[in-house]
Amino acid sequence: MFKLTKSHLAFIEQIRSTNAEISADLEQKHQEYVNAVGAIIDAVALANEAVQDFNSALEDHRQELRDISDDFVNAVADFRTEYEDKSEKWQESDRGQATSSWLEELEDIAQRLEDATIAIELEEIDEPSDEELEYDLEDLWDQLESISTQPEY
Repeated sequence: MFKLTKSHLAFIEQIRSTNAEISADLEQKHQEYVNAVGAIIDAVALANEAVQDFNSALEDHRQELRDISDDFVNAVADFRTEYEDKSEKWQESDRGQATSSWLEELEDIAQRLEDATIAIELEEIDEPSDEELEYDLEDLWDQLESISTQPEY
């Protein structure tokens, strides 16, 4: 015959009697967890705001560098045009050759400026998902409360 013994029933009663204590303790620990996660979410939001500010400032500086680079490249192109407008005799002179060498250096710098980029960007942090915050023992407690002492025939 299938029937729970007195020791089984005593064990079930012990579980039932500690249910409230366990539930209260777990609820307190869960609330501490939720509070800690809330602090993390607040910190993540603050960090993401800082990331957005950083990336925005970074883009502003990138634009400044592009503007400076464009101005420099245009100035070097103007110098090259001015050089080429000079007579061949002037270009072959000491002054012309020095200017040609100087222009080549400037053109190299201009090319490097055009190729240069600031290759850093911060990524935002993901917040914990709702599933990571859930916990539920109510079903277990309900099941323990309604346990039968023997099979129903």
